[in-house]
Amino acid sequence: MDIENDWLSLSREDFLNKWYSQYYSKTSYGSYSGSAHKYLHKSIERKYSSTDLFRRTLELGGNTGEHVPFVHHKFDEYFLVDKFDNLDEKAKSVLKKGKIQFVLADAEALPFEDRSFDRILCTCLLHHVLHPELVLTEIRRLLKPGAPVDIFLSSDPGMLFRLGRNLTTKRNSSILGLKRVKELVDARDHINHTAGLETLISHVFRKDKITKKTYPLSNVGWNFSFWSVFHIEKVEGIAK
Repeated sequence: MDIENDWLSLSREDFLNKWYSQYYSKTSYGSYSGSAHKYLHKSIERKYSSTDLFRRTLELGGNTGEHVPFVHHKFDEYFLVDKFDNLDEKAKSVLKKGKIQFVLADAEALPFEDRSFDRILCTCLLHHVLHPELVLTEIRRLLKPGAPVDIFLSSDPGMLFRLGRNLTTKRNSSILGLKRVKELVDARDHINHTAGLETLISHVFRKDKITKKTYPLSNVGWNFSFWSVFHIEKVEGIAK
């Protein structure tokens, strides 16, 4: 039986939920993909060390907590937010022991008070949401004055990004007999263009301090990078 036939009757949301709960890790963390994703996660944390403390930390697009092992800094509370609940009770219990709480929520309308977080990180999320400007506005709303946010942004549909995807996640998907499924995942889920997202980031955080680093080479356009990390510090409310 062709495994792809199992996907045909699923709605868009069920289709994506099945992919991320059953196949995302298999296709993203095997072979060359695994090394690339480890480098990716480390790049989001490059500004922090074990001596830093962010008492309340929020991660958006957390999935099953793949990024958590790469967080260097200390925290008192860590909220792992995702629209899909792909964690079983055992996994949630393990996270809680590390002061990490899973929250099922839509990033466009987050259930937290204004200015309530010391750090926010946004992993692979903005390409996927229907209203990215709302997500960015929510992030800024939740940041305390002076608090940082780190936003990961893959360079899709850049030339180097597409080459890398063909050699990693698409290749791994083909090995599993999921070539067409992966193509449909990308079409359904990577709905926002890098250039537009960068413009929205610059607009929403126009009052704040923004720095950007591209990978693997610095200071190149999105056609010649795999991803970017935006480090933003909220300026509003800081005494001058």
